[in-house]
Amino acid sequence: MDGRNMNTNAIPVKLLAVTTVLLASSTVQADYRFGDFTTDRTVVFSDEAALYAAPDPNSSILIQLPVGTPVTIPEGGSGEYNSDGLTSYWYKAVYQSDDSEFTGFIPGCDLAMSDMILDGDTLFLFTVTGFNEESSQFIGRIRIISSGDILAEIEVDPMGRSFGQGFYEYNTECLLRDPDGLTGVKNLVELSFLYPACGYANYDVLFAWTGSDLITGPMGYSVAEAGCYHANSRYILPSDSAGTLNEVVVETIMEEFNDDTMDYYETERTVTAFKWDGTKFTGRSFLDAAE
Repeated sequence: MDGRNMNTNAIPVKLLAVTTVLLASSTVQADYRFGDFTTDRTVVFSDEAALYAAPDPNSSILIQLPVGTPVTIPEGGSGEYNSDGLTSYWYKAVYQSDDSEFTGFIPGCDLAMSDMILDGDTLFLFTVTGFNEESSQFIGRIRIISSGDILAEIEVDPMGRSFGQGFYEYNTECLLRDPDGLTGVKNLVELSFLYPACGYANYDVLFAWTGSDLITGPMGYSVAEAGCYHANSRYILPSDSAGTLNEVVVETIMEEFNDDTMDYYETERTVTAFKWDGTKFTGRSFLDAAE
């Protein structure tokens, strides 16, 4: 199923209610929505990506582009490219060097779906790199790069599922959060995996960058079925007025629809406090069931 043909009539709210200050939204360079990039540019994610003369892996290679190379994407993706169990689109791409311009085609799996400037020339990159047929699970990777060097890299679960080789159908976006109050954390990035349809869960994960290590942090989610129920998580960070030093709280509220009052009422609230010790997050959950 082509992700750009998904039902968008009932789009769940962004999974985490924004209670924290968003930092420098202009640092987000591109995200991924309905199979295409949200701007006309992105960067190379792979160690080295081939810019092909045509949308065909058997066509001639115009130039090899290293990780972090910016490219212009003048139009939406098309066709199919299959690699490591993943199907991605071909994208027309333009690379501008100091003295030459190259126009060709790059498979989507070689490009960053979401990328963000952290500081100077240090970038946060995410993409989906493959599909595990045994677990029916897509494989994602995050890289921190600077001046073409990979400073850190981790494998992540991009949350999407499939019953065979196919396109990754979730949208992705990233935001910069305020790391103040988390000792030793230079940047705090929120990476979201969003599926715009009722009944499908949306996920949001924090990643802490210390300048040398990239650490996976707490996760929240949202899911809704119109006229039935919805659940939403929100973060409380140390920099918030209700925050605590070196602690991230995830509060999730479940609400069900009352046909008599024609309104939602709270049925459950889960609060999980994640302590940050400078190297990792550890959490403890508290459940409050509404009477």
